[in-house]
Amino acid sequence: MSLRDFSYNLDKDALEKRKHLIEALRNHVHIIKFMEKYDCPFSVVENNALKFEKWLHDIERISKISKEQLKSNPTLGGYVDLHYDSSSGLLLEEYTFLDVSKDAIDAQKHFGNYQVFPLNDSLKKADFKDIHITNTDTKSYLLAFKEAISFSKDEALGLYIYGDLGVGKSYLAACITNKFAKEGKSVAFVSPSDLLSHLKGNFGSFTTDTSLERLKHVHVLVIDDIGAEPISAWGRDEVLLPLLNARLENFRKTIFTSNYTPEMLENVYALDTRGNLDRIRSKRFVDRILAIGRPIEISGENRRRK
Repeated sequence: MSLRDFSYNLDKDALEKRKHLIEALRNHVHIIKFMEKYDCPFSVVENNALKFEKWLHDIERISKISKEQLKSNPTLGGYVDLHYDSSSGLLLEEYTFLDVSKDAIDAQKHFGNYQVFPLNDSLKKADFKDIHITNTDTKSYLLAFKEAISFSKDEALGLYIYGDLGVGKSYLAACITNKFAKEGKSVAFVSPSDLLSHLKGNFGSFTTDTSLERLKHVHVLVIDDIGAEPISAWGRDEVLLPLLNARLENFRKTIFTSNYTPEMLENVYALDTRGNLDRIRSKRFVDRILAIGRPIEISGENRRRK
């Protein structure tokens, strides 16, 4: 069986356009530098004119992207780079990134260690080194800051960080998970409200079982804003309690953040949204939280506004 000949003749307009392209490539500063760098004859450029045209367009495109844009979206700095191997006569293509993009991508690799739920954008930059303690910070915040740093280094099982809105509870928790994620450990950061909605949306599916199992075994789990979700016996007794039991039994680190004191939390979980009161199960649930997480209160002004 013979191979078909797919070659064809360019029409007059196409030939004229190609001629102008070849001349533009011959005199382009980036093409001249490319040929000098790789000892590349112009015939290679001529035979691959469209590839070099696209390469020049990419170079022009990425030169207009600011560092701020690249840090925000590193993939903008991706392009197909060209190399010429003079020994083999081959023109090589490689998809690569600008150095700024590479740095930004490396800085974000640890987010792949977050399980089930991605970390909120507002907490992605959370880092202990960026917290500047001043004389306006309360003693309780300073204590919580020190406890969070210690927790990220020692064998403590858990923390229950509570206080008013905006005092920095979630940020400190994210500092801890980001630190562990950068060390290659599996972590998760989830609110009970998002978790229960996720499980209801995937009820009875493989996703449900997988999500809970992964949360049971990640190295560090943050349960953020506990007590703020719609309270139900199902969420308390069949989702959260078994999750906490598994983590306690397997000595996995767990951090809770809440607007409620431990005493208030017991009242919150005693009454569900249907008006059913169950103080015994609520006490058992909150006792399990406190068996894991040592209470730490943060007081002070709203750091978000500050």
